Amino acid sequence: MRLRDDGVVASRQGAGSFVMRRPAADVYNYAPVGSIADIQRCFVFRIGIEGEAAALAARDHDPEGLRRIRDAIAALDQVIADAALGVEEDIAFHRSVAEATGNRFFAATLAAIQSQVSVGITLNRNLSLIQPRDRLLRGQEEHRAVLDAIASRDEAGAREAMRSHIENARKRVFEGG
Repeated sequence: MRLRDDGVVASRQGAGSFVMRRPAADVYNYAPVGSIADIQRCFVFRIGIEGEAAALAARDHDPEGLRRIRDAIAALDQVIADAALGVEEDIAFHRSVAEATGNRFFAATLAAIQSQVSVGITLNRNLSLIQPRDRLLRGQEEHRAVLDAIASRDEAGAREAMRSHIENARKRVFEGG
């Protein structure tokens, strides 16, 4: 009913329903983060989505997908060497894992929540820059564990490594872990 009212679909008696136009691009955007609880919820959502993406990337990646994940790790290594914030590089790592699944819906979902994800990553990376260096290095070790499991086609290991990484990032933000 709503799609018809918005002019997206039209029904013709005896012929069926037809798409008249694509919905506006912003229909896929999520509401902005509005509270600390929203940041927590985004981390929890990501654990499920990105854990499965990592498992599928382990199973289905091609050489190009694996190269992009490795390139993202190298960019994050440079961020650490430069003591830079690295939010975009961190997002690029997660995006490269989603793309390596070969399933466009994982990458599209991350793109749709990129501004919300960016809030959590920015908080985590800012806090890591003012903490002892080992905190930042732990996050990078977690990224490497995801890469290693994907490269060895270990689906369960990749799922667990990504889930653990995002949960640990949540803890670093909210529990000082």
